[in-house]
Amino acid sequence: MPHTTPQTTSRTPTISWRRAGAIASIVIVATLGWLMLWRMVAEHAALEGGYETLGPGMASLGNAVRLLGEDGIPQGGLWGDICRAFVVGGSAQSGAWLLEQFWVALAMWSVMALAMMLPTAMPMITAFGDIQGAARAKGMSGVPGWVFTAGYLAIWGALAIVATGLQWGVNVTMDEEPVLASTAPLVGGGLLVMAGLYQWSALKAACLSQCRSPMRFFMVHWRDGRMGTFRMGLRHGVFCAGCCWALMVLMFVGGAMNLVWMAVLTIIMLLEKVLPRGDVFGRALGVVFVVWGVALAISEFV
Repeated sequence: MPHTTPQTTSRTPTISWRRAGAIASIVIVATLGWLMLWRMVAEHAALEGGYETLGPGMASLGNAVRLLGEDGIPQGGLWGDICRAFVVGGSAQSGAWLLEQFWVALAMWSVMALAMMLPTAMPMITAFGDIQGAARAKGMSGVPGWVFTAGYLAIWGALAIVATGLQWGVNVTMDEEPVLASTAPLVGGGLLVMAGLYQWSALKAACLSQCRSPMRFFMVHWRDGRMGTFRMGLRHGVFCAGCCWALMVLMFVGGAMNLVWMAVLTIIMLLEKVLPRGDVFGRALGVVFVVWGVALAISEFV
């Protein structure tokens, strides 16, 4: 295969169409992911007794749903049956999760990773498409963008398994759904402080710099061929995980099925990567997290 490098990018109609197609694909897949999350959350809310049980901000979402004339998705569907197993099982057996509950949590975290992280990778995925489009315009063979994307999502799929294990540990320890901001202020505050301090760390800065500059990433880490492209996707997934893992851990603070909190964190991670001074934005947010975490932890003793 001819050597394809990032220097081959040029603005041509072919690349523009490819970029539009890549953006449309990401939007469609991410939207489907959010719709799946909405269905899971609505079913869970119906089983738990209302949206307000799923964490801060969800009461407002429930009010908005009711204004639309809906109380939630009926419990007769597939997700209702699955979520019912999730709700009914563990607490009745001294915190021990059933196999069904594990798969529900893994499905939730996997869809969550897809819906939240795929949009934040859009600049990198479209830049890869531009490079491949330029190569094809010059008569060279290229690699489909989905190969790079698959490598990226493989990392977040692996992290979804880790998150499921963490949720299992929290459930066994606390014997309840992990909405730590309200059920365990000391733990929730500690996680907020940890995430806030990580926003100022050298590792965060290094990983974020790789995510904020697609062409810099490809210039340094470029590999030819499908396997090389998949490995580049894996590498970018590692950098993205290094950048965002602490923010994802904050899902345990607001509630693992808190759709509002998911949306807020997604916007934060996207802005860090695309704002002209996203690094400064991230550090400022770190200060907010530390102050919030300290206040939350103190509330445990007040």
